[in-house]
Amino acid sequence: MNKFFYAAIILLSLTIHAQTKGKFRTDLNVGLMFPSAGGLGMSVDVEPKYNLASNMNLGLRLSSGAAVQEIDPSSKNTPKEERTTVVTSIIGTYDYYFNSLNTSTIPYIGAGLGYFSLINAQAKSGTSLNDFEHLDHEDKLGGMFRLGIETGKFRFGVDYHLIPKTKIQSISGSTLGYQNNNYFTFHFGLFIGGGKWKKQTVL
Repeated sequence: MNKFFYAAIILLSLTIHAQTKGKFRTDLNVGLMFPSAGGLGMSVDVEPKYNLASNMNLGLRLSSGAAVQEIDPSSKNTPKEERTTVVTSIIGTYDYYFNSLNTSTIPYIGAGLGYFSLINAQAKSGTSLNDFEHLDHEDKLGGMFRLGIETGKFRFGVDYHLIPKTKIQSISGSTLGYQNNNYFTFHFGLFIGGGKWKKQTVL
């Protein structure tokens, strides 16, 4: 009886939750954007991935989002301005899953590197969003760090994006300052394919 009990404990400690190595999966996410400078927005992304192993994969994330934030001008007598930023990106990603835990909820961490395209529209506070004074467009190389959990086919997590600052320009083209483009995204979604998270016994 004791031998059977110890054998069961050993086998339990050697079980892992695994997806299928060599399979493809696609992540579909929607999220809330929180710019580091303050504000709020939304994002959506699609991310095809390839499972390098049962606990890691490589992906290519295609994302688009928009956020509105309020900017304080350099002059105290100048009204505050709202700046709407539309961000589209394509970045390569890597995720690692801590699937050795005896649970069906799998934590993960990840990182990515790629290009971010930013379109900024600036308007006086209180004006219609159709009355933008001008548009600025810049492309930047940036990075992303993330962590979250997967349970079943669902995903929940937070991403932090690091993007170099962009210029804030007047209508005449003069530089008024620089905008902080870093932002958090709290996202939720699901994944398709890739196999299911399931227990496997390692002999």
